[in-house]
Amino acid sequence: MSFEFSRVVLPAAGDLLTFDVWAPDHAFRSVERHGLAGTLTAPAFALDRTKRYFAVLAGLCEPRLRGELHTPLPAVDELVARLRPVWPGASRSAVYWNINYLSVKLRPRPGPDTAEPGKRINGKKESLVSLALRFDLVHADDLVVLAPAVSEVAR
Repeated sequence: MSFEFSRVVLPAAGDLLTFDVWAPDHAFRSVERHGLAGTLTAPAFALDRTKRYFAVLAGLCEPRLRGELHTPLPAVDELVARLRPVWPGASRSAVYWNINYLSVKLRPRPGPDTAEPGKRINGKKESLVSLALRFDLVHADDLVVLAPAVSEVAR
């Protein structure tokens, strides 16, 4: 389990039912299990770190992963420039396609047919980055899928 304690709240007939779930110990796939019984928990979101969509997601998350919490997310043109050393065919339309693909794959928010009318809360990029960081889908170590930052090369 990826948590030690969780409270589950379910709506039922106008009331809320709750129960607590306790996990005795973390057992991750990357750690040897030393004879522990049972199957391993599969991740909720299966991402292939060798695909271009993952490089786009890493590029979107890069500022936040580098500790720049209050900077705006990179624009698509900035992503294209950032990805071009590792993906020479990167273009605005290809990056947009990958962002749309991630929106469908990860479903960070309800689709337009189920969303309630009103003001737009978050855009696709913001929702994707929020979901990826909240569920630990992208780590600082994953930034290797991007070319070194210009400031790092100049050093």
